[in-house]
Amino acid sequence: MVHAALRDLLFRRRRYLISTFGCGLVFAIGLVMTGLSDAFPVEWERTIQALGAKSFVTPAQLSGPFSGASPFEGDRLPAGVDPMAFAVQTATLDEPITVAMLGLVPRSASVPEIESGRGFENAGEAIVSTRSPFGIGDTILVSSHELRVVGTLGDLSVNGGMPVVVVPLGDAQEILYRGLPLVGAGIIRSDERPTAPDGLQVQSAATARTDALRLLASARKSIDFVKVLLWLVAALIIGSVTFLSVIERLRDFAVFKAIGTSVPGIAAGVMLQAVALALVSSVLGVGLGWLIAPVFPLPVVISPVAALLLPALGAAVGLMASLFGLSRVLKVEPALAFGGAA
Repeated sequence: MVHAALRDLLFRRRRYLISTFGCGLVFAIGLVMTGLSDAFPVEWERTIQALGAKSFVTPAQLSGPFSGASPFEGDRLPAGVDPMAFAVQTATLDEPITVAMLGLVPRSASVPEIESGRGFENAGEAIVSTRSPFGIGDTILVSSHELRVVGTLGDLSVNGGMPVVVVPLGDAQEILYRGLPLVGAGIIRSDERPTAPDGLQVQSAATARTDALRLLASARKSIDFVKVLLWLVAALIIGSVTFLSVIERLRDFAVFKAIGTSVPGIAAGVMLQAVALALVSSVLGVGLGWLIAPVFPLPVVISPVAALLLPALGAAVGLMASLFGLSRVLKVEPALAFGGAA
């Protein structure tokens, strides 16, 4: 039965090739959706690592340094803790874009590593992520505050591609707090945690990342829902092709039954066709996913684990899809081989 199944695949190769490409594209989109969901925590992890933060000092009533605004006096921070201000802002060059603005003390150890240009030294300067459309020498406008770009960071972004813009703490205080000496949080770069003053708390970097991702929970659930729909679409494509093949081969199956071929053997041949189609489609989907990811508008992180799991998921989809044809195979009567009714 395995030989017969493979011969049928070759005989109907054009149909299977078209179906394979269609399923491969569906699998590729599903892989990209997985990479998009996985990119959210990676973005925050990269940003927190770029700051060198091991933990944060935040107001006691806040769940994290990036998810709320409750500024406090900067002189309340323990010694050795770098002050930070954070807010989502609109930056305008030719057109407005949403950026994640970080306010840090110039030349402090918390300023992320510069990729090109230089770090900010004076008020009115900024360094920007390479994901932003801004370049060195551009003057951007943030809340009516002009900032000249003097350097670029690596590919730092948060919340699905929102580029990071780092400005001097004084400029951030002008933009966010009307010039008052307030900060949004403190960055602790050492493993030792200082005692937080009354009204403040110390949170680990992992807790800060988890809290930041909490704001994206609905988006990640929506992506997961779309992935389930894509798997169902792939199953329907494979199932319809398998069912059509079974309908065209009913007399063949009747002959197999008439000559004593076991029903499990016949079913194994049908399942082999569906699984083969799904496996080839999933491998093609991995390749297409890697090609689509770099040009996708949002950050996509395709992990090796996700790429390796896709063929296994494809095999499971193929097995499920084979049920469409198996139900018809089990009903066929041997008499059909001799011209009887199906």
